[in-house]
Amino acid sequence: MTKHLDDLEFSDLYIGENSAYIRGPSLNPNPQMIDFSVVEGLRHLCEVAISKKDKGTDFAIEHDGTAYRGSLLDSIAGSVFVLRRQPSSVKKVSELIKTKQYIDALLTPELKGLVLIVGEFGNGKSWTASGIVAERLEKFGGVAATLEDPPELPLHGQHGSGICFQTHIEKDGFAQAIHSASRWAPDILYFSELRDADSANEALKAAQNGKLSLSTIHGNSPISGIERLFNLATSGSSGLSNHDDISSLMANGLAIVLHQKLERDGDHVIPKITWLSVNSEVSVKSLIKDRKWSHLQQEINQQFNQLLYRG
Repeated sequence: MTKHLDDLEFSDLYIGENSAYIRGPSLNPNPQMIDFSVVEGLRHLCEVAISKKDKGTDFAIEHDGTAYRGSLLDSIAGSVFVLRRQPSSVKKVSELIKTKQYIDALLTPELKGLVLIVGEFGNGKSWTASGIVAERLEKFGGVAATLEDPPELPLHGQHGSGICFQTHIEKDGFAQAIHSASRWAPDILYFSELRDADSANEALKAAQNGKLSLSTIHGNSPISGIERLFNLATSGSSGLSNHDDISSLMANGLAIVLHQKLERDGDHVIPKITWLSVNSEVSVKSLIKDRKWSHLQQEINQQFNQLLYRG
């Protein structure tokens, strides 16, 4: 019988009050029950972590040298801690995405504005964002700062001649955090997933400062990611009420919108990329400014055909 989590292959771990399940690796949706005694200590760490939070249900912990990103699920049968096992290092984006033209665009020294990485849960958005940060620091040096709730992948520290500072912020702390971050003079600013009006607005404002910003957002296509960004930025009491101002900020601030979905390729799982370049495309900027979302599909198709032509 398994006595240690390191002996198990999984990506997600569900720890109930008396039972535990693992799921994964990627693209394997079926849960498997494991011996609860293996995770009793980990459950206790989760309880301690959540008790220290004033608000929110997301947290990060480390157990036996392995980092986990956690969230509390209150089921009708009791509390369940959902943990995602984190890697010990970050892969370069060139190891994750194999299309040369996309890599060249993400690693060009002149890249600035907001790179928005779109995808559904569990499709590696944070991996790609972190891979861009890590490889650009290694390639060009400089300083990166992250604003995460909670920090996910191990970006903190030296990458070549560059350095990354990871920070943990609460969901209602984005506005103050971005003001602080502007005084850190980062060359790269990475927001964790955009989920509300505060984070969306601050990401759009940061995209206007002439530096590179990155963030992730939930969606099933580049267009749905753009629509969601707009809807978030105009929502709630903290959302900007002028829709024209928001769409103009998006048109001027977005650099690249990249959607990814993990697919199996033999023994490997790779991201399938759908791409929309914005910063050098006048027609794309105009469509975003006028909120003609559905017309963007033609631009996506045209850019893909150009990619095939260039080979």
